[in-house]
Amino acid sequence: MGSAELPRAWNSAQQYSNFLVTDEHHQASTSVHFTFSSRENAKGRASVIELFPGITMVQFEIKSRVLGAFYDIPPQINLRNSMNICYCKQGSVELDRVDELSAVLQENEIGLGALAEKKIVIRCPVGYVAGVGLTIKKNLKAATRRLLTSFGVDPTQILSLCSATEKMQVLNRSEELEEACEALCFGHTSASKNTYRLKVLEILQHLGKSDAKPANPNEEKHRRSTHLSHVELAYRAQQILMDNVATPITINTLAMRCDTSGTVLKEAFRETFGTSIYQWYRTYRIKQAAQTLLDTDLTIAEVASSVGYVNPSKFTKAFVDTMGETPRVWRAKHK
Repeated sequence: MGSAELPRAWNSAQQYSNFLVTDEHHQASTSVHFTFSSRENAKGRASVIELFPGITMVQFEIKSRVLGAFYDIPPQINLRNSMNICYCKQGSVELDRVDELSAVLQENEIGLGALAEKKIVIRCPVGYVAGVGLTIKKNLKAATRRLLTSFGVDPTQILSLCSATEKMQVLNRSEELEEACEALCFGHTSASKNTYRLKVLEILQHLGKSDAKPANPNEEKHRRSTHLSHVELAYRAQQILMDNVATPITINTLAMRCDTSGTVLKEAFRETFGTSIYQWYRTYRIKQAAQTLLDTDLTIAEVASSVGYVNPSKFTKAFVDTMGETPRVWRAKHK
């Protein structure tokens, strides 16, 4: 991959892909459920549900095989003139505004910001993300303001937590807040609209507390302002790792191919993706193996070899650590 091809924070002259909505269902006038896909072999699903006038919940799940690709947000998700709360339940997601890295949310992180003043594109650093977003319109109607106030939520205070000029900030870890956000995600088939409303009110009540602050301000500033060259470096390394699954590559070799030192590369990778090179590479290879187990009839030893494991017992241990089951059990359960 040449330097001109390196993935980078998005700029207005750069190509991005539109998601094609493939199946759209409306329920009344306040809910829409749809699936979407792109030519880059990315696919996903989303549900957009207005819970109160001016307050909308967006459940989402995206899978992408091209990790450096940028995607436009489907038009059914309207982020204009709103405050946005985003919870990453699984995987990670990067939200980019023109010419700047806006935010990278890792698993179980909650971000808060007003992202819609510039065009936003997204990408999935680890190929998968699932979570939920809440959009709160800045010009909330009087009836919604009164309702929030009756539940002890000050709408003006909530909307003042972020401004259009701020990047999305990751909040302090809170088990109570994470549990409320998780209850809004896909997977709770018995949840009703009223249940979702109560959970949103619970989230807003928590945000109104004085402890709803950005996590580790000094580290936060450093992480969210990662220099563009580090972002490029991390994505270049990631692509090389993806191209070398059957014949694993060492960090020293990877650093040489990226024309940098091992120390700088490890720092850039962790800043960008929130995990170590070793952990990301191991997880990626095992997930590739898990898919191969479902898609083929190769023996477990052959699958292990296809992702660079000569010793089947070491492969089985790595598989159990990542997937929670042995390769044999995984194939039997999911194929």
